[in-house]
Amino acid sequence: MRLLLGILIFGLWASFARYKYVCEIKNHCAPQEVVVEPTAPERLNNLNLSFGDENILEGYNQFFFKQGIPQPTTDSSNLAFLDEIVSYMIDHEEKKLKITGRFLESESDIQVNFDDNLGIARAKAIEKMLIDLGIPGDRISLDYAMVQGDELTEPIVFEILETSDTELADVQFTFNNMTFLESNFESDSDEFNPGDAFLSYADSMKTFFELNPDKTLRIIGHTDQTGGDVYNKDLGYRRANSAKGYIANQVGIQTEVKIESKGEKEPMATNKTKEGRAKNRRINLIIE
Repeated sequence: MRLLLGILIFGLWASFARYKYVCEIKNHCAPQEVVVEPTAPERLNNLNLSFGDENILEGYNQFFFKQGIPQPTTDSSNLAFLDEIVSYMIDHEEKKLKITGRFLESESDIQVNFDDNLGIARAKAIEKMLIDLGIPGDRISLDYAMVQGDELTEPIVFEILETSDTELADVQFTFNNMTFLESNFESDSDEFNPGDAFLSYADSMKTFFELNPDKTLRIIGHTDQTGGDVYNKDLGYRRANSAKGYIANQVGIQTEVKIESKGEKEPMATNKTKEGRAKNRRINLIIE
């Protein structure tokens, strides 16, 4: 009897000790949090390369961009797509590639470096990938578009330019050759209204010119085709001069600044739409 009682007491003690060790010391009895692995974003296979009405490449997975982010999330499909673009451009040396970066209206206030909008920043991110793969930068043209709603199904669009489209200006978005678009000028106005992207760029320019006093700045004014050729030539000069005054008086850059006007002669987009005309009202800043 005593033996049986001793075995029972030992069993109870062992059970209690095991509980203390497993549950309180090792904490293995607490409810375990269920970890749900994040699922990859659903990708539409609508990534195409078009030339007019023809699709040269089609059926690849779209690039994915997180909200407010300019860098894409890639996969094997869209990376293969970039390789195919490189092969096509090598075989067609006379062709140029246009990359249009898109962004949602809700992302319109997001500034990325010196770029006017997130669409340009996204197009530049893809452009860099293609340049790294061997396509010269002067064979790539960039554009942007804002999308209404809350879904971005085609964040990047690729087009081979038609012969008539090659007459459009190759707009640059680099530190030494920077373009600022419609946020700066209203239609038929030379009043310079710089946005946050320009202000960031101007601060960097000021530092650059302080370290490089031998460099100069050239500002080129552009217009849409509203109005006559002579009027637009003058309007382009007035826009460039307005930007020059702002840079000297508000930013404090004292380097030599030259101004010129292209008027309506070098559009970057069609003048047949409101959006295209807005893009053509711009200034180009070139550090020389």
